[in-house]
Amino acid sequence: MKDEEIIKIIRISKENISNSSLNLYLGQIKSLYRKYNDIGPLKRGESKNYEIENLDFLLDFDKMNKIMRINDRGEPLAIRSIGGFATSCLSILYSGGDYELIKKYGNIVQECNTQKEYNEDNDIVSQSKKDKYDAVSYTDVGSLIKQLKKDDLFKESLMISLMYHFHFRNEISILKKISLKTYNKLPKDKKDNNFVVVGSRVLFISRGIYKTASEYGIVKTDIKDRQLKKDLLSYIADINEGEYIFLSKATKVPYTNSHISTLIYRITEKYLGVGLGTSSINNLFMSSLDQETIEKLKEASKNRGTSINTLIKTYHNKV
Repeated sequence: MKDEEIIKIIRISKENISNSSLNLYLGQIKSLYRKYNDIGPLKRGESKNYEIENLDFLLDFDKMNKIMRINDRGEPLAIRSIGGFATSCLSILYSGGDYELIKKYGNIVQECNTQKEYNEDNDIVSQSKKDKYDAVSYTDVGSLIKQLKKDDLFKESLMISLMYHFHFRNEISILKKISLKTYNKLPKDKKDNNFVVVGSRVLFISRGIYKTASEYGIVKTDIKDRQLKKDLLSYIADINEGEYIFLSKATKVPYTNSHISTLIYRITEKYLGVGLGTSSINNLFMSSLDQETIEKLKEASKNRGTSINTLIKTYHNKV
């Protein structure tokens, strides 16, 4: 199989990919093929002319899941390397539209992104990266949303806007459009999904699938911000009921959680100079709050023996 054939497949889902990224994906795909078939490391200069037979090995997810995690010496690879291999696999698989297989590889990328965000949240990052984070504010993310709309990246602006306003994680990848009438008729177990619910006078997001769903159950979030409401209604106007609202332009299949994470990371890196994940955006929001206010809320919560959320909802007469 010629390199040009593989590159053509990658370009189906990565239309604007740079040549450096393209060569990286191609090299990783060939490296995984070699490891899958127990072919030893190539000598210097051999890799350029090395051709693989086909891409069927990517269908063997169980074996690939093991291969992507170790180097040629059988030693564990770093999180970034594992995520890079899985992302390269996805660049091929997106063109095929096998959603279940895409989801499996996507889960690996998500696992790696989660670990990277944990490292960020616990200050396990380099000083240079810390300096970059310190240079970005929550207000910058708000400005980014406006800029993306100006640059005709409406879908991307909407994704970030949902995270900006409501601090959602990447579970927005499986949001489906549904009418209020249909939603109200759903049995309880069928509401354990993620919906954008549209009524004549209401617009809200219902989430039953998210990281802490087992603890908090179904969460409904009203869309009250006028601009966001206008943007969301405009975006979903031509989407049929029951369909996912965020589809890959190239493959027409729903984004995976990991694809959303990667997309948000790349956009923020391009526009803000530092790649942000959902946790990073939420951290910027928390950092934007007045520290004295936070301390007073924490103290009041401790003294009264109730959550901060209950304090605000029940006792603050302006809410």
